[in-house]
Amino acid sequence: MKNFTYFFSGVLFAIGLGASGMADPRIVQNFLDLGGKNWSPGLLVVLSVATLIYGVSFLILRRREKTFLGIPFGHPPTRPLNKRLFVGSLIFGLGWGILGICPGPALVNAFYLGIPGVLFLGAMFGGFEIEKRLAQ
Repeated sequence: MKNFTYFFSGVLFAIGLGASGMADPRIVQNFLDLGGKNWSPGLLVVLSVATLIYGVSFLILRRREKTFLGIPFGHPPTRPLNKRLFVGSLIFGLGWGILGICPGPALVNAFYLGIPGVLFLGAMFGGFEIEKRLAQ
């Protein structure tokens, strides 16, 4: 049942990305083109609704000790802000702004963008591996 829940959540996320258009890098790039002739506020709506749903869910679920399937929550400890977090966020933001793709849509794009999507996914996982080795 746990694996089905993970699979269902991933499919639901992919459908949401597709339905909202957020798997299309041009939508994200148009949103980030503030003041440009192609600026589109669509991503702002998606981010606002997602933040609202997450916020309400967080307030409800943070008090629970177990998931709805009875699995104990692994609440991570609070960690202080540090240089590594800021540098990583900056790199992520620059990459997202340049290409209009972040990890969730990258998985979806690998299926419908063909070679460019697969190349991005490979570079993303390569970046994960480089970071892991540098962090040691």
